[in-house]
Amino acid sequence: MLLALAVCLAAPVSGQDSAQAVATLEGPRTFQREGTPSGETLAQAMQRLKVPGMSVAVIHNFEIHWAKSWGVADVETGAPATNETLYQAASISKPVAAMASLKAVQDGRFGLLQDINTILKSWKLAGSPFGGGGVVTPYTLLSHTSGTGDGFGFPGYDPGAPLPTLPADPQR
Repeated sequence: MLLALAVCLAAPVSGQDSAQAVATLEGPRTFQREGTPSGETLAQAMQRLKVPGMSVAVIHNFEIHWAKSWGVADVETGAPATNETLYQAASISKPVAAMASLKAVQDGRFGLLQDINTILKSWKLAGSPFGGGGVVTPYTLLSHTSGTGDGFGFPGYDPGAPLPTLPADPQR
């Protein structure tokens, strides 16, 4: 829901400077979707869709061109969302990861059918998810056919809990 809201609201901002883009995002919008109030502002859309907080970052030439946050990061404390607020990206990150992976393949950094353990540097995927079957490759990861996963999805981290880091020693 949040991604759809951000995409709907962000579409017309290309070619604008950051102040114009933010004003476009925050201002009243005319939607073509049935049941969506015409003239609804970002704040009204967030309230109607029960989105407590969100951020938009526009990337241009591989750098953050501008970023802005709205609402709260924590509904219990009322702490405001900021450009430093960490969000659970979940499936929103899939197209970005796919694009970056395919760009790396295009640039010759690795192959789509290459064993992922020959690409990874700081850690390795232990064993074969299929118990002796084929190796995991970027292709199988991108197509969700690698056999990896916990079977339950990832619920995210509790606010305030320490975030995991990668081990410095890949042998650990």
